[in-house]
Amino acid sequence: MDKHVIGMGAALAAVALCALHVTAQVPVKVEAFGPRGEVKSVRQVTARFSEPMVAFGDPRLPSPFDIRCAAKGSGHWVDARNWVYDFEADLPAGLKCSFTVKAGLKSAAGSALAPESFGFSTGGPAVRASWPGDGDESIDELQHFVLALDAAADPTSIREHASCSVAGIGERIPLEVLEGSARDAILVEQQNRAHEVFEVLGKRGQTGLLTVKDSRLKDAPLVVARCARRLPPGAKLSLNWGAGIRTASGIATRANQTLAFKVRSDFEVRQSCTRVGPKAGCVPVLPIMLGFSAPVERALAQKIELRARDGKVFAPAIDEKTKSVESIEFKGPFPAS
Repeated sequence: MDKHVIGMGAALAAVALCALHVTAQVPVKVEAFGPRGEVKSVRQVTARFSEPMVAFGDPRLPSPFDIRCAAKGSGHWVDARNWVYDFEADLPAGLKCSFTVKAGLKSAAGSALAPESFGFSTGGPAVRASWPGDGDESIDELQHFVLALDAAADPTSIREHASCSVAGIGERIPLEVLEGSARDAILVEQQNRAHEVFEVLGKRGQTGLLTVKDSRLKDAPLVVARCARRLPPGAKLSLNWGAGIRTASGIATRANQTLAFKVRSDFEVRQSCTRVGPKAGCVPVLPIMLGFSAPVERALAQKIELRARDGKVFAPAIDEKTKSVESIEFKGPFPAS
């Protein structure tokens, strides 16, 4: 046989043996892990290994990771290569969780696993819902805002990084955070609107704050705040929840969040009634109404009188159980003309 051919064959065999040797030395690794980085509302962690780690079908096998996380959960093998860890509930903001491959961990074939550590953060506190709601175009000039967060926030950091801005006014308006009895008074006053603020926190079947009532409301992750100056009527307002707002654990928001509002127009009163034509007078047997551009206390609205030319006085018909009204009506019949 040609010596040249024999030499090439030997060389190829040597290369093949070398390749096999290199392949055998490649350690087993975690080829996919999630979530990573900053992620909200985490409920499950998944890991996939580069080769089988366990005998398929045995859920009792131990976790491949040492876990450090201030939230309860449990893990199990889905198959020989895939492992999952389920938390008992969606994670709130302000948590850091790490998953480190256990020392000495080996695959089912006995191959050592490369030492690695993975982790994620649920980030700083974010506004999940608000009252008034984002986009409301009828807020008060001295509006109080109730902000439902995904974790309690440090009040000092809110004052440092949250603000109001009004279109046409260049200055940054500080956001005043109410605490103690002032905060509690607003929350008690707005109990009937609680579901509007809290329902978004009941995601995935968790009742969460939907069950919070009366005095327990003060322990919920809520912020009650207002802009530090009177807002001009008709102005567009941005409530800026800025980067740097921290949870109690010190984890801060990394991006700005903006809620948009519009201040109601100047207070107006509108009179209306039923007419048979555009230029006709009010039908005397039907009510005459007054509408207000903003709520008016019942006690004040009750003092409004309708006086006919003959001197007869008509009082408005208002339910005594109502605290405020946005319109009132005077019931006829009224004198002609």
